[in-house]
Amino acid sequence: MVYSGAVDRIIGRPPPKTGDVVLVADGTEKPIGWGLYNSVSMFCVRLMQLEDDATRDPSCALNIEKLLETRIGAAVELRKRLCLPSANTNSYRLVNSEGDRLSGLIVDVFGDLAVIASSAAWVEKYKPEIEACISSINDVNHCKLATIF
Repeated sequence: MVYSGAVDRIIGRPPPKTGDVVLVADGTEKPIGWGLYNSVSMFCVRLMQLEDDATRDPSCALNIEKLLETRIGAAVELRKRLCLPSANTNSYRLVNSEGDRLSGLIVDVFGDLAVIASSAAWVEKYKPEIEACISSINDVNHCKLATIF
């Protein structure tokens, strides 16, 4: 996350709107990464991919749909390695915000229902893309969005 007080200037005409993809650079204009802008939050940018990550995996660079597929897919695979769901439980946290590198997005699974919890404006903007990724997961038949900010 980039706090609004850490931003020296915003370059762009017109200025970015909430949910827009923005590049983040240091004081020498060296790229740090990219993220999603929020004009009214103390977190003015939710970093989605650092420059080093974008260099290693350029398929996700500046592409929120591809990034969502990749990160949610990785979360699914991690939960499978943790034996979730299992014979003992079908309720678990599928996406844990920063822990799964999707700042502001939480997805809890209860049986065949996935509840998408949002604490970031970008989640609201990209709701259809998030729901499509979650709906493609085996055993998830329903999605519900719950806004918590």
